[in-house]
Amino acid sequence: MKKQIFLLITVLVFLPIPSFSDVSRDIEELIKNGNFDKALVIAEEGLADDPSNNKLLLQKGFVLINLKRFGEAEAFYLDLVSRMPEIVQPYVCNFDLG
Repeated sequence: MKKQIFLLITVLVFLPIPSFSDVSRDIEELIKNGNFDKALVIAEEGLADDPSNNKLLLQKGFVLINLKRFGEAEAFYLDLVSRMPEIVQPYVCNFDLG
């Protein structure tokens, strides 16, 4: 029994599990290719697991703007600034949201 548990733990430790940096890279690639709908889905999935991931938060806002969902983007950034005032990027992003 101990040998089986050790084997299971060993297998779990070495399984390739996507990290949030992998998720962020996937989103960046989707953005480069103009696939903003899919980028938004992946960003939201990543944020469901880690709602305070700054990189994913900023990517989500960027994707909303590129989808021309300006009202959502504005509300998203305002909420982000109110919840996390230490994040500088939403303050310095000067987007014309319509």
